Amino acid sequence: MAICLVAGAGAAVVAATPDRPSAAQAAEMNASDLQLAANAVVQEAVDGGALTAAPDDIDSRPAYALMTAVYALLQDARSQDPSLALTDTTAFMGPLPYNLSHRLHPRARHRHVSVTHTLHLFQHAVGVGTSRGFGMHRRHDHVMPAPRQRRDGVYVEPDLPPLPSSPSIAMVAVRAAMTRLGQPYVWAAAGPGTFDCSGLVRWAFGKAGLRLLHFTGFQWNEGRLVPARDILPGDLVLFYKDLSHVGIYLGAGWMVNAPFTGQYVNVVPVHGKVAGIVRP
Repeated sequence: MAICLVAGAGAAVVAATPDRPSAAQAAEMNASDLQLAANAVVQEAVDGGALTAAPDDIDSRPAYALMTAVYALLQDARSQDPSLALTDTTAFMGPLPYNLSHRLHPRARHRHVSVTHTLHLFQHAVGVGTSRGFGMHRRHDHVMPAPRQRRDGVYVEPDLPPLPSSPSIAMVAVRAAMTRLGQPYVWAAAGPGTFDCSGLVRWAFGKAGLRLLHFTGFQWNEGRLVPARDILPGDLVLFYKDLSHVGIYLGAGWMVNAPFTGQYVNVVPVHGKVAGIVRP
């Protein structure tokens, strides 16, 4: 598995494995993964009582159905815990996915952060700056960036439900990241049309009113460390001992992320060695 190196890390990138899919293969796999994620997160919301039934159009509009479930889970979390204190969320999020419960590596806690924001009400976006990164015409990790895909309304720039009347920061950030599905990964990019892993996080949370820095090591310190049993959609999942990759959690063991050069912003199972979970 390749590691996404983020801007400012100043270290070498781990080379891709021989089975790294081509851009064309990745695009096909990404659409399939989105459908699987929608089914899983919707089922999680139904089983926990956040949704009364699965959306009728889950097969034709998987991203729409997935975001409907994410909204429901976050609204349930806010109604059950108005204080925003960390709490065991498995009652309505379902059993903790195996890849989260068994693959966490012990790490020293970061410097104390007094407030967590992901369930606060959204107020306004902030300008976080953008970056085209290393460039669409430049090789990185011996690979060219994937070519841009045409909008299809299903996976690339998918149809998504509107935000609730009083959205939380987590809702806005997850929705913003989901609008970028199918956009190419470019090292050091932070939107609006290309992203690396921490650049996607920075851009999405900027839309939600939080100004994060463009480096996973900084993002690790820009929120509260969350026990796996407390995970909610919108939390950041960071990977490996060097914190060299980050994704935004969706539910049921799935996340949205910008993976590595030659690939696209996509929805994938939480993978690899989880270093920790941070709530911005």
